[in-house]
Amino acid sequence: MESYKSLQLAVFLSTRFNYRLLSIDNFNTGFSRDERLFMVNKDRQDYPIIRISAYTIDQQYQEMDLINNEYAKVMNILKIKDCKTLNFSISKDETFDLSGFHCVAINSNFISDESLNTTFPGISSCIYDVETKDQFMDMRKSMNELSRLEKERNKMTFKKIFSRNAPYVTYIFIGLTLLSYILVNVLPFGTFMNTLILGANYKTLTVANHEIYRVITTNFINTDIVSLILDLFVVFIFGTSMETRFGHLKFAILFLLGGIYGNLLWAIF
Repeated sequence: MESYKSLQLAVFLSTRFNYRLLSIDNFNTGFSRDERLFMVNKDRQDYPIIRISAYTIDQQYQEMDLINNEYAKVMNILKIKDCKTLNFSISKDETFDLSGFHCVAINSNFISDESLNTTFPGISSCIYDVETKDQFMDMRKSMNELSRLEKERNKMTFKKIFSRNAPYVTYIFIGLTLLSYILVNVLPFGTFMNTLILGANYKTLTVANHEIYRVITTNFINTDIVSLILDLFVVFIFGTSMETRFGHLKFAILFLLGGIYGNLLWAIF
């Protein structure tokens, strides 16, 4: 029954306040999926992280090491160093804090901290006992609605990553660099010949044979893992910033011109 009530609270926070479920199935912290849920909304200044547990507060007090481990991993995923955290327990215990977590008992028409009715209007009545068939069907609809919202938000995240405003030129350059590294190490002609085939800047070919395209293609070629990681790091950090500032076309031109200029000097002198 408590697991149903946890889902009722999760649906309420998701539909009314845009919280998202955080997948923590791989945490291995001693709690099962039905025993706790994490809800996240990084835009909230008051409570960006909410934990919902089917355990009573007293039971959780005895598992503080596991709970601290969960919170540490959640904050690491979200890249948050410190924040206010709210811990809901599906029970009727009195509220008290556990190691800095604001713990609140909530149940059918009950909440131990009435001030949260101001923070989350309607929260004290969002949980109800599932006793009739109609209530069970309403619960199923709520669960389906939560699933639908998560799918829509995942689609929106995907669209945001690949939208016109996303630094997709940087992503393309990173993809080309990774692809060239794989080919350099997979093609059967030896590392040196593989780099030449892929367009490395070799003076004899670039200048004498007029293979000028090599001053461009060589920008994406790496032969060892260390230089690859450094290149990818620099391209990602500076590329995303510059592309956002200058736009896709200007960034691509600046990136390629910088590489061409340096490689031409190397080929000539």
